[in-house]
Amino acid sequence: MKRVSTVALGFVLALCLLAQSGFAAILVDRGLPTANLNNDAGVDRSNVAWADTDPALMMGDDFTLPWGFPLYHIDMIRVWVVGNGTTSFGDLFNSVSLYLRPSVGDFSLASSTPTVTPVTYVGGANYQGYSGNYSNIYQLDYPVDITAGSITFDFAIVGDGKTANDLAYLHASNAGLSGSTQQGSDGHVYAWKISDSYLIYDLQDYYPETWDKGSDFNVQVFGNVVPEPTTIIIWSLFGVLGIVVGYWRRKRAA
Repeated sequence: MKRVSTVALGFVLALCLLAQSGFAAILVDRGLPTANLNNDAGVDRSNVAWADTDPALMMGDDFTLPWGFPLYHIDMIRVWVVGNGTTSFGDLFNSVSLYLRPSVGDFSLASSTPTVTPVTYVGGANYQGYSGNYSNIYQLDYPVDITAGSITFDFAIVGDGKTANDLAYLHASNAGLSGSTQQGSDGHVYAWKISDSYLIYDLQDYYPETWDKGSDFNVQVFGNVVPEPTTIIIWSLFGVLGIVVGYWRRKRAA
């Protein structure tokens, strides 16, 4: 029994190394709200969606990678957009692209080919606008390849609609009313100018008459910790040592 356990230990340690270097987890979790949804919630409504009719502007927010590890590898960023009624995503948009910057400098195109999935809120409801009509919610999963430390990124989306009325409304929620994890929320969302990344306005300050509370664009960031070279060597040695010891004990018993 000891022989089997020792060999198993070696393999387990090796698998731990592989998991640490390759397993994707949620690094930033600010998902869709689960409470106080739609018009029926009245003044306590948590969900909102923003877009601007000016095609030169892009809507966005920021997220901060957790502190405590030297580097992260980000392989996917998820946001949600609200469409125009029940029209399908492909009939509304030519594309909806994700732009990123590490909180300084200009935005750059991060991905224009998301995996698009129609989703609903918990309970099956779609997004209800102030007219009372319902619109589809689309989950956009953008593949990216970014390695960075515990820094803050600005993100934004740019929608290319089939018509001028087909706007990509980026989904946001009020953290205190949302009922879900809202990591990194600060009650502010932004509009930047696409050409030079200039901040045009903070929506919380610009539209107080149409939204009476702070909100943050919903985003989830997926990736994994990048192990330091020393960590890789140590875990590898433990794994090899466990396998060698197990083999030696088996041979001695034989």
